[in-house]
This record gives sequence, structure tokens and C-alpha cells, in this order.
Amino acid sequence: MSSRKQALDLSILLATCDRAQLLESTLKKIQQQKVNRLRWEIIVIDNNSVDETPAVLKRVAAASPVPLIALHESEPGKSAALNRGLPVASGRLLVFTDDDISPAPQWLAELHSASRRWSAYSIFGGAIDPIYPADLPDWFDRESQYAAGAFSRFRLKQPEGPLKYGVMPFGPNFAVRAEVMGGVRFCNRIGPTKGEYAMGDEIELLFRLAARGERAIYVPSAVVGHHVGIHQIDLRWLLQRAFRLGRGFARLENDKKSSRLFSVPWYLWSKLPLVWTKFQLKRFSGERARLDSGWRLNLCTGRIYEYRVMAREPPDAVNEMTPVNRNTDQLTTTKELR
Repeated sequence: MSSRKQALDLSILLATCDRAQLLESTLKKIQQQKVNRLRWEIIVIDNNSVDETPAVLKRVAAASPVPLIALHESEPGKSAALNRGLPVASGRLLVFTDDDISPAPQWLAELHSASRRWSAYSIFGGAIDPIYPADLPDWFDRESQYAAGAFSRFRLKQPEGPLKYGVMPFGPNFAVRAEVMGGVRFCNRIGPTKGEYAMGDEIELLFRLAARGERAIYVPSAVVGHHVGIHQIDLRWLLQRAFRLGRGFARLENDKKSSRLFSVPWYLWSKLPLVWTKFQLKRFSGERARLDSGWRLNLCTGRIYEYRVMAREPPDAVNEMTPVNRNTDQLTTTKELR
């Protein structure tokens, strides 16, 4: 973290790229937080935006009642952008979010209060509810089982308390104590960037912390809404999302024990014909049936693709971490991890 004295209670960090309108709306909502006497700051890292983002940051910072630090990171990727902000943050609690949220008024206060109640824990994750567009197609289900992987939905059937092993918060609503982040950075080979990428940057970092003994608390009262664009309610977009999610699963599990064929665990090759056949049989069915079969196919092909990518990387480039428990993964409700 920062070498200067950490005098603030919390720092919010978010990366942004070419979403000026969403960013401005999000920052204004964050500034309206009811934080009582908490001392806090907002750190926004512009990841090479070519739209009006710099002007938005200048305008919002000038009128902000909360210190707003605007940074720039030229290396593409959300992970690189957040890594740029980490040494600048001076809060004892680091809150990570996105540029397209609508937080509940007590969001930050609830995260901070939980961090005081659970002093032996270092990771805190709140609830995430998708905010869907008004006009949804008939085939789309608001309670879709894919809402976690596609839209970062995070709602658990448990009260505030420890998360079971293998489950971690993710997406635009989690916090980490700054004291455990010394020297820890996001992995640049995973996470959103322009073009294709493997999802799961937050999970990857949090499981590295968990491997060191850090534990997590679920805070259902700390709620953010996550805006879903109308372009995301599209079969092609959703299947691309599943492919990226599959790529992330390969990174997270990094299975080195199973027998391999062409650098890919054999069980993935054996699964491929079945999921491919089911998808072909549903090609002329409705969108909901095609989504169901296509999601499974793209998770599988995404994992195969990423194992091939990792095989071409230098040995020290592939992250070494405790693999995610395949039975308790929370990024999707489908049992597609094995």
C-alpha cells in the first residue's frame, strides 16, 4: 500500500475505460453514501479511455465532497489498472467496485461495520443484484441460473458470517484489509481487457489470499445494484461470456493432476462431444434452450482454449495458487466445473 500513513478508514478503487456516462452516474451515487464519520477517498484509474472520461473525472473531482484521485494506466486491462491504484490507496479497508453500479445508501458503512465486527477476517463481500433493462425479450429469465456468471449476481442463503471454503465474493462488491495486501497484486493474465480475455481476476486474487490463511465474511446488508446493458441480453453476448468464464475456470483450477492430451485435461476432451451434440440438437429451438446448451458448450471450449494458452506460457508466468474447489464454485450455478 501507500508509504504514507494510512489515515483513512477506507479507499474505493475502480477501473474504467470508455464508459464516461456510466462512470459519472456511478461516481455521483457513490458520493451520496451515508458514511457517518468515516474518512474515505475514491480512486479512479482511467485505462486508456478515448471518450469523455478525463473530462468527467475532472468535473466530478472539482465538485466532489469526497477526495477523488484520478489516475491513468496505459497498460491495457482491469488488473493492470487496479494495480496502478493500489500503492496510492491510504484506507485501512480497500473496497473494489466497478463503474456501472448503483450502491445502497449504507453500502460502505455496512462493509466497514462488518470489518470491525469480524476483526479476525480480512475479506468482506456484499450482495450484488443485477439491474436489468426495462424491455426484456420473452425468452430471458430475470432469475436465470446464469445471472452469476453473466451479470455478477451474488446472493447467498445465509446470514452475515464466514463464507464456506471454496466460495469467495467477486465482481463489483468486495473489500480487503489493506494490511494483508502488502505486495499482493492482481494477475495481468486474467480479467477484463479489450478483446478476448479470461474472467475471474477478483477470484484469482482472493484465493491467493485464502491460500495464505485469510478468510472471508459475507455481508448481505452491503448491497450494490449492477447495471446490465440491453446489448448484454443477447444470445451471442451471453455465449461469449460463457467462453470467457470457461477460460477463467481453467486459470483458477489449473489442474495439474489429471492426465492430459495436447496440454488439456483428458476429461474436458471426453466431455466435448456430448456438449457439442446437445448444442447442435438445440440450434433450431428457442433462445432459452440454445442458451442452456450453448452455455455448457462454451464453458467447456473456453477451458480447453485456456489450457492451450497456458501451455505456451513460461512456467513462472502461470499463477500458482490453491485450486478452486470444483463443487463450490460461485461464479455459475451450473455444475460445469468437472
